[in-house]
Amino acid sequence: MKFWFLLTVALASILMLFHLHVINRHTREAFPFSTSRDTWSHDLTSHRSRRTAPPLQSGTNSVTWREEQSKGDQETHHVFFLKVHKAASTTVLGVMLRFALSRQLAVMLPKRGNVLAEDTKFFHQNVLRLPEGRSHYDMLCNHLVFEERLIRRTFLHPDAKFLAIVRHPFDQFISAFQYYRKVYSVPYLTKIPGRNPIATYLKNPDKWEPINPLTSYTNNRMSFDFGMKHRYVSNETYVDKYVEYLENTFDLVLVVEMFDESMILMKRLLGWRLQDILYIKSNRMHDKQEYFFTNQDRKIHRKLRTADYTLYNHFYKVLRMKISAAGPGFFEEVMHFRNIQQNVEKFCLEPKKSLSLFVNSSSWNEAFHVSYLDCVLFKMEEVELVDVARRKLGPLDGWPELSSFNALFF
Repeated sequence: MKFWFLLTVALASILMLFHLHVINRHTREAFPFSTSRDTWSHDLTSHRSRRTAPPLQSGTNSVTWREEQSKGDQETHHVFFLKVHKAASTTVLGVMLRFALSRQLAVMLPKRGNVLAEDTKFFHQNVLRLPEGRSHYDMLCNHLVFEERLIRRTFLHPDAKFLAIVRHPFDQFISAFQYYRKVYSVPYLTKIPGRNPIATYLKNPDKWEPINPLTSYTNNRMSFDFGMKHRYVSNETYVDKYVEYLENTFDLVLVVEMFDESMILMKRLLGWRLQDILYIKSNRMHDKQEYFFTNQDRKIHRKLRTADYTLYNHFYKVLRMKISAAGPGFFEEVMHFRNIQQNVEKFCLEPKKSLSLFVNSSSWNEAFHVSYLDCVLFKMEEVELVDVARRKLGPLDGWPELSSFNALFF
């Protein structure tokens, strides 16, 4: 009798230890940070070195930021950009890859296609290996789900700057719904009926959402891209703490609704030149259908996707604070950038090989030219540009077959 009693106690102890192990494992998986709101784990914060770019002075006739920046820090070549679904991230990826091509940087690229991974599992199997003689990748900007420990410790230089982007959740939702329904014919979206299928979806989202949340583009997708665990996105405490962790991890989170302001802040943070951040917007659907949405539709979406709204509202406020601290010359620089952007877009509508656009020097830029080849790169589709980067920046034996269009570059 005593034997059976002791055996029962031993089995109960083993089961309890196993249960605690499972709980701890899930807790670590959900929270990549300390459980105290005011204490963050050392390995995630020891690398941080907050540095604000010196403000540009209004009315100067020299390139103030470049002069001050050149005294200490050089332009940043080590960058991670989190590419978030349907948040102008393809436009930013284009900026990153063009910069990398101009500097011959080692970019972490997918072996095929333009996506590293749609989830956190096994994306390393799709990574084009480093060129010979390189110890780390300089830049990572293709799509994956954020996992800091893996990215920082395995692939990038320890001093890499971390950037991301967010968009107003309702606009991001509408854009994703139409894009993945029309361009990619994603099954769960194409099945939704009605003259306004988005309104149909909002009446009963659970009816239409796929079983696997990582195959959805309409369910707090921005939060999932940032690495939030889907089973905790309804937990307000978890979401708040995770957003706080993200603020301590990312050097700058761009906001689509203040895109040019975001780009100037990025330029200052990275010490890049104005010509390095020029762009032509990518992935725009010119034939998308316009739908009318009521305030009630928006309220329903806000209630359903609270994690995305918490994420967006937080980094919108953070960006506003960064802009307020940027100095009196900031908005002048933004307006100057927009004027050059407009001229570049006009020039690139019908560029000619024999002509180039000359941009005069100013307080914010050195003089430079925009060539026919620049226009080709600005207007290149994401898949095509990633192919060019693979060929120019990848290992020699990793070169894929390229379309004849890319013969322009070789």
